[in-house]
Amino acid sequence: MAAPQCPVCFEQYDQKVLVPKQFTCGHSLCAVCAAQVQAEGTSLGVFGNMLKCPTCRSVSTYQKELSTNYALLAVSNETNDPEVIERAQAAALRVATIKPAAQNNNIMLPAPSLLTEVKVFTKMVLGWFAVIVAIHCALLAIWNVIYGAAYVVVIVAYSIIYYGVYCSLYGLVENLLSWFVFFFYTYALASIGLVMILVGLARFLRYRGFGNSVNSH
Repeated sequence: MAAPQCPVCFEQYDQKVLVPKQFTCGHSLCAVCAAQVQAEGTSLGVFGNMLKCPTCRSVSTYQKELSTNYALLAVSNETNDPEVIERAQAAALRVATIKPAAQNNNIMLPAPSLLTEVKVFTKMVLGWFAVIVAIHCALLAIWNVIYGAAYVVVIVAYSIIYYGVYCSLYGLVENLLSWFVFFFYTYALASIGLVMILVGLARFLRYRGFGNSVNSH
């Protein structure tokens, strides 16, 4: 039987550096690849801190410390620690009635609890709500800029027709000052909204890209 390997980097597990780390879905990665997945999870930003398994793409709440898969560690070629083997045997007894994964040597654990699913769903809803608010701010800012420009044009035309060039210039300066304050406020809204949209979208696409690169192996 071949020694178990990490499904991402295809390196053999060991008990020093490439320690097998297990996700809540039951799949395992070496500690190096798992750390990369954790780093991607903390950079999701507006979408919340979540972990996505590269093997099955299931999403779970972020975990700073992943548990070690002692069952995989025990059968690796470099594992001779009696304590590790004993813990692996105990773990094997606990999961003996659970159906093994069909596509790899990992052990499938029970589905995440309802509380975990609610937490993940809540973070996703809040993330999309933030995106909707950002889009609303951007659209509102665009409308205000268009409305402000039209307002200035109408005031200038009205002043020229009824009050003459001198009064129109005075009214133009006055209205331009008020419009500048108005425009600065709307520009700030547009900038905040645009930044939130671009940052959230970029991080989301980068995270999806990492998952696709894993599946391409």
